[in-house]
Amino acid sequence: MYFGASNGYLYFFNPRTGVQKWATDIDSQNLFGTSSKPIVDGDRIYLSNVASQNSGNNGSVLCLDLNGNIEWVTQVCGNSTRDYPQTSMILCNDTLCLKQSNDFYLLNKTSGTVEFQTSFENYLLSPVVDGNAIYAVGDMKVLVFS
Repeated sequence: MYFGASNGYLYFFNPRTGVQKWATDIDSQNLFGTSSKPIVDGDRIYLSNVASQNSGNNGSVLCLDLNGNIEWVTQVCGNSTRDYPQTSMILCNDTLCLKQSNDFYLLNKTSGTVEFQTSFENYLLSPVVDGNAIYAVGDMKVLVFS
C-alpha cells in the first residue's frame, strides 16, 4: 500500500502485514506533502505535490520505482492563491494528466517532459479519461486529447 503524507514522505506498507517497507522524502522541506493519490503503473509510481504562490512552494510531479527511488521530478507551477489548491492526476496510456488549481498539464510518463500546458481563468474541473481520450473542462470550454 502506497500513500503520501503531510510530512512530505511517500510510504510503502505491506498490505498483508502492515509493516512499513520504505519511506522516501519527496517534499519534507516544504511540508506540503502529496496532493494526489499515488498512481501505480507497472514498475513505476507517480504522484504530485502541492503548489502555492502564498508559500512560494512550486508543485512537482514525481516518478519513483517500486523501491521508492526517485526516477524523475518535473516542476509545475500552479496559479493558486490558496495554500492548498485542488490537485488531481490521472494516467491515460503514456500520458500523465495533472490539474493543479486552474492549470492543466500533460506529461510524458516515461520522461516527465511537459507535452502540453494551459491555464483557465475561472475554473477547471478534474480531468476525465474515456477510452484513449482525455477531457479537460473549464471556462465553458472542452479540450479533448487523444
